[in-house]
Amino acid sequence: MTGALAMGTNKITGLGDPTANQDAATKNYTDGRLLGNTLATPGGGQVGQSIRWNAGGTAWEYYTPASGGLSDIVNDTTPQLGGTLDINGQNMSTATGFNIDITGSSAGNDFTVDTDKLVVEGDTGNVGIGTTTPSGSRLRIMDSGGVADDTLALDSSSDGINREVSYRTNGSLRWTVGAGSILESGTNLGSNYYIDRFNDSGVGLGRAFTIERATGNVGVGTASPELPLHVYNSATADADKATIITDGTVSSGNSFGGIRFQHNVHTTGWGADILSYDAGSFGTELVFRSTPTGSVNTTTPTERMRIDENGNIGIGTTTPNSSALLDVSSTTKGFLAPRMTTTQRDAIATPAT
Repeated sequence: MTGALAMGTNKITGLGDPTANQDAATKNYTDGRLLGNTLATPGGGQVGQSIRWNAGGTAWEYYTPASGGLSDIVNDTTPQLGGTLDINGQNMSTATGFNIDITGSSAGNDFTVDTDKLVVEGDTGNVGIGTTTPSGSRLRIMDSGGVADDTLALDSSSDGINREVSYRTNGSLRWTVGAGSILESGTNLGSNYYIDRFNDSGVGLGRAFTIERATGNVGVGTASPELPLHVYNSATADADKATIITDGTVSSGNSFGGIRFQHNVHTTGWGADILSYDAGSFGTELVFRSTPTGSVNTTTPTERMRIDENGNIGIGTTTPNSSALLDVSSTTKGFLAPRMTTTQRDAIATPAT
């Protein structure tokens, strides 16, 4: 027949079961295959088992997967894989979170993402990013080269937020290093680099170090350096206010620290310096040196003045006479004392005698 067959509320009866080559099945055939081969109610031996159509193709059966296979991941709290789990580009998610537990504590029992993108060592717990061997560090980040991005970036969605790395002892702060929260109001202001220190209770002791982003000024003991190098100490005792410059390998007659002044025309040398010298038996001399006009790239400026270990001052001599508070030596120049009129001289208040 052709066209539609209207059945209304009637039904077709008396049909035989289909053969393997037929495309349709009657209710009796379906019931016989599905309902007629119903699994028995699970007993104690079937708990945690899986189901499958038996090898003979006659009935459903319970079975226990081979060792290492994937168990019932809905009811089994410890499912196992005997091979690779391919999620085909999909996500693994849960509403309550999940834990990846790597059993075993020997080398090689590692959790790995794409060879070396992320590695957690099974024996140490060390984490490697970009390396398969983070041994020796709790976290090791390796840039293999050719990557334009930062190796490690601390970012914020807006200015006014600190970006910090903290160092702690048993959870209590000791140091923080970061970029400050001062608003970036233009002209490179804000986000200054700093190091803060904390006491044994984790309470802040103040700013130990600052580099201003806008000026490049460096501050030691101050958050607002006014010059390229600004050292501030709030101590009241003179001895505690000093800045120490030292060399740990010093012998008599050698310098053990100083300050060097270099003009931009000097590419290898410098223009002047102030040096401290070991005078023997813990005595110290202070030497002032400079270079004459036309001198470039010299590493041995000429000594101009020396204050020896006894406080004697020598100008034009490296060995001021021990009997003279001021020893001036020259074969081409003289000593010029202040020149005043009688009125100017007599105007000196309380002149020394």
